[in-house]
Amino acid sequence: MANSGTTSALTCLSTSDIITKVVEYGIEVTELEARKFRYNDVDGEAISYGLTETMVAYLFEDDLQTSFLFLGRTSPPLVHTQRFLKRQYLKAQSDSCIVTNAMTKTFQWRRKEVAEGVRADTIANKYPFLKTPAGLCEEMNRIHNIENLQHRFREEFLPILPKVLALAKGKSPLEKIYLQAREESLSEDLPAMDFKAGLVLLPIIFKEKVEHHVTLEEPGTPYPTTQLTHTDWKSAFTRRGPSVVKTDGFELCRASDLEEGVIAAFCAYFVFNMAYPPNRKNTLTFVQRCILKISEEGDKPLSATVIRILNQLY
Repeated sequence: MANSGTTSALTCLSTSDIITKVVEYGIEVTELEARKFRYNDVDGEAISYGLTETMVAYLFEDDLQTSFLFLGRTSPPLVHTQRFLKRQYLKAQSDSCIVTNAMTKTFQWRRKEVAEGVRADTIANKYPFLKTPAGLCEEMNRIHNIENLQHRFREEFLPILPKVLALAKGKSPLEKIYLQAREESLSEDLPAMDFKAGLVLLPIIFKEKVEHHVTLEEPGTPYPTTQLTHTDWKSAFTRRGPSVVKTDGFELCRASDLEEGVIAAFCAYFVFNMAYPPNRKNTLTFVQRCILKISEEGDKPLSATVIRILNQLY
């Protein structure tokens, strides 16, 4: 607590004096923040009585860390960090560095909530950047130290893509739709078409249903699923379009295309600590262990089905 001499000196300061002192202390004050100080008569006397956390957060609403430096603290309470992240999420362009820092500092709290069984939608609403493909990939990086997950996925999947397509040959009506669309497409469009076909048909070679992973219809499952916005499979193979990741009965995020949606759905299993359901386990285990090279304590040996397909792919 300040002594009486310090308090007396503080009460004599005008609002302009306070702004000057704050700047001299090393805290940048924007013109908007300065107007808030003047409009609310934040002078030395007001500060001597003590400003609430809510008031300080209002004065510095665009800078979470600054508001708590002003309070003489090194880090903000969790609830204020969550409110800050929600404000940043609603901005047309958020400050990625500040958001990453705030998400990193609250990472252990999220993992604790996940471990306690808090619903995915509850956690995602508290930390809305988990409702973006980039945010899900960044969270995966915090969990398993994987930078640029989408690049790693593409780098590992492309070499085996021809064999994936060969193994899926004749095993699904979707493969026939893809081949027909391929025949009608320009040569420069084929690499992108083949890659999408490989993602869609991958579950088939593991004796799993495509619609359990990627679908045109509303997913009838609580597990992360990529729903395409195309009206039919031919356009899904030939045209680039957004996708939606749905899990636990709600829309988790919107992705720019099929690839981003598939990767975001995969990340959701780890971000929200969901076990692979039996009817998806072979494909997801293959992506985890063989494509992304992720191992976890307690992982079971690969199934005979996965091992058989591995021997044909590599």
